[in-house]
Amino acid sequence: MKKAKSILALLMAFVMLMSFAVTGSAANSDAIAEEKEANNSFKTATAFGFATKIKGILDESNDIDYYSFTANSAGLATVTIAHNLIEDANKDLAYFEITVYDGAEKEQLVFRSTGSEKETVSQSFAISQGATYFIKVEMGTIHSETLEYSVTASFDKGALVEKEPNNQAAVATPLELSKSGSAKIYYGNISSTGSDVDFYRVALAKNGVIYIYLYNGNIPGDFKATLYTHYETVDGVLIEEPITSVEINSNEEYKMSAAIGVYGKEYMLKVEGINGKTGDYRTRVFYQEVSDAEMEYNNKPNLYNSIPVGSSLRGTISHDTITSTDIDYYGFKATKDNVGYEISLSLADDKSPKTGSWYITVTEGKNAGVVAEANKIEVKAGETKVIKTGVLEAGRNYYIEVEAGSTHTAEIYRLSVKAIVPEEKPNPDEPTDFWAQLKAYFQIFWDNNFKNWVDDGVNFIGMLSNLIPSIIQGLPTLFTWLLSFLG
Repeated sequence: MKKAKSILALLMAFVMLMSFAVTGSAANSDAIAEEKEANNSFKTATAFGFATKIKGILDESNDIDYYSFTANSAGLATVTIAHNLIEDANKDLAYFEITVYDGAEKEQLVFRSTGSEKETVSQSFAISQGATYFIKVEMGTIHSETLEYSVTASFDKGALVEKEPNNQAAVATPLELSKSGSAKIYYGNISSTGSDVDFYRVALAKNGVIYIYLYNGNIPGDFKATLYTHYETVDGVLIEEPITSVEINSNEEYKMSAAIGVYGKEYMLKVEGINGKTGDYRTRVFYQEVSDAEMEYNNKPNLYNSIPVGSSLRGTISHDTITSTDIDYYGFKATKDNVGYEISLSLADDKSPKTGSWYITVTEGKNAGVVAEANKIEVKAGETKVIKTGVLEAGRNYYIEVEAGSTHTAEIYRLSVKAIVPEEKPNPDEPTDFWAQLKAYFQIFWDNNFKNWVDDGVNFIGMLSNLIPSIIQGLPTLFTWLLSFLG
């Protein structure tokens, strides 16, 4: 009896060991499932999960199989169909045709397999968190009595997606900046339940200009993206100030903000649903390093951007929805011996057929007295408009205030400050006519060397040898004057 129990114990241990080995092996490989017939419609689709390989069979030319999967996060996905190699397969003809649909049964993409390759992978397509998608598999141009296959839905690991939870600045998703020739698009979803918002951390190493892009996804909605600057006060309170924003509604494909100059530091990008319409979105932040851009915030005199005399800056009157009026302040210091200053305004892009209008006011820093102003400057592409100040006090700071004058199609302008150079006044005793100056020069030469001799009856020829040194000594002066006069 004891012997029998020992054998039984050994058998049970062996079974458990084998069971563990099989379970461990399965855990380290893709899960495998099979289609559940009948699954020939959206309503009867066989459900399966990401990374699950589901097997199916097309046993006649009009057989169609439907599958469904639900996305656990927003981003990009691909679908793979795998099968045995089909002998003598024609690379130009399809044995399988696969169609991907969204939850509303709207077609997203179609791809085909010729049978000459063991696997065929679809292009990437955007998916929404919590949304259901359908895959339809049917025979292609070439029909066969029986075709076995497997289908897998995979998450694109290389896609840039929001990392939940990111509904607070403290857990914001790091965002990689888009640059020229390299678009970094992030996929996100605003849930219809609760007050879902998405935060992205935007870090700039240097001053530059950025644009905020906002796109609608597979499930369009109304969205708003806002860029914030934030800092912590001494008592630990986090202060957030909006820099710019852009809105998009469900009928629009994409929108972009105006160009905004920003300092090289960290910002937060907040994406939220508005008007009760949520869904999928995509966003990116385009960055260009520039040294001559206005830096926000500069909407108050004490936050002015410095603009040295003789230089220019590119500024923006934003069309965002944060404030009703965007105002830009610039500061410069008057130099010595000035006659006045020219404040010039033009469009930053003079090739674009646009028009801008602005109010400009120049004030003295100490008592805010107005030294020059233009109530409304209309500027068209290729034009430069100038306002002038009178003589300003040397060493004192002055402010330039720029504000939108009226509805206009150009937000970006170029502002420059230049000192008015005093004109050189001519010497009233110096003749300006060339021949008059030449005559005056020889008159002086005659008066100093010959006139007295002739008046005194001196023999000119007899004294010529004595005059030669004087003539030679005067020639360099004559030549120098001629060269300086002729430039």
